[in-house]
Amino acid sequence: MTRPFDRNSRLRSSRILGSVLWLTVALSMSHFAAAQQSPDSSGPETTNDIFNLHLDLPDDSRVDYLRTYYCDTSAVDSRAWLTSYNDAGGYIDRTTLTSAGSTGYGTALSGFVDHVVDNINESYTLLWRGNVYGSDMRLCGLRIAYRLSDGAGGYSTSLSYLHVAGSTLRPRDSETGWFPDESGGCLSVAYPPLFEDGFESGNTLAWTLTVP
Repeated sequence: MTRPFDRNSRLRSSRILGSVLWLTVALSMSHFAAAQQSPDSSGPETTNDIFNLHLDLPDDSRVDYLRTYYCDTSAVDSRAWLTSYNDAGGYIDRTTLTSAGSTGYGTALSGFVDHVVDNINESYTLLWRGNVYGSDMRLCGLRIAYRLSDGAGGYSTSLSYLHVAGSTLRPRDSETGWFPDESGGCLSVAYPPLFEDGFESGNTLAWTLTVP
């Protein structure tokens, strides 16, 4: 028996930001080792490369917190965001937080976000910027804590979670390199190769200061 069409029923939708569509570029083996080390001995180099991932949350749910998991042995801190976008180039950073310290694996929790998900008018994206090349900075995970709508203007008394591995994020710039750690779950920004033909080593270790 066919159910009658309910014209008063509400459509559920999910909006996707255009910049989360990407071309994945894998590192060749000749560039993989160079991607993890500085091309000189002056220490880590900074980068503004941003990685993102579309976030699909239940409509009308309330986002309470963003948590980041990382491995940070660098003097530079990484940054993570939850951002919403409209279709006219506008955006709002709903919350942002940084990694703290340089002792290795850690976690950071945002303040109370208190944002109600509106999939009709907004798309949602998780963003991360390592701020430094190499394995001294790794994103290992991002977790959203939210409460489902109870349908009566309130919210569930228990939290729900959406947890993503760091290695699932991809760069907004298709020329940005990245590599996972041994577990495959953590992500680091790769040092850019000096040349693109695969012949050079990707660093300056074989260069000489001798003037002919």
